[in-house]
Amino acid sequence: MTPPLRMSNLSPALIDAYRSAEYVIDDGAVVGRIDAISDGFAARLRARGAACAAVITSCNPLSRRLSSGENAGRLAALKDELLAAGYAFIPAEGRATDLSWREPSLLVFDPPDAHVEALCRRWQQHAWVRVDAAGRLELRIASAAGPAAAATMRRDVAEGGGA
Repeated sequence: MTPPLRMSNLSPALIDAYRSAEYVIDDGAVVGRIDAISDGFAARLRARGAACAAVITSCNPLSRRLSSGENAGRLAALKDELLAAGYAFIPAEGRATDLSWREPSLLVFDPPDAHVEALCRRWQQHAWVRVDAAGRLELRIASAAGPAAAATMRRDVAEGGGA
């Protein structure tokens, strides 16, 4: 199991919520969990010929709940931005296992990590989920300082330290 992440601006409860959430595609038929392999996610990537994917959202910036209308507008704008950049994507969702929280998201195929980090900064998102070709889901904490700082934090966490 990955050690708990420590960041001054993210509470342990919020990080636990990200880690314990389910990430779903195909109208809930495929469910993935952080640090686990999902055959369904792997099959979806293979079908698209993708080496990786990212589950991202533009909803609820900085974990502040917005209305469904505001979130729908933000998600539509993110879709437009991704289409303009040439990315393929499908609907996804992040949700609590008890369904007390659900957040519309997108599974974006083959985005460079640096671009996902930039999208997180633009849309004020704390985290995103990277999916590798084997279908392993990995929580990535977005960094306001950019991808180099986020990579350093991930390395520190893997070594048992914190940021």
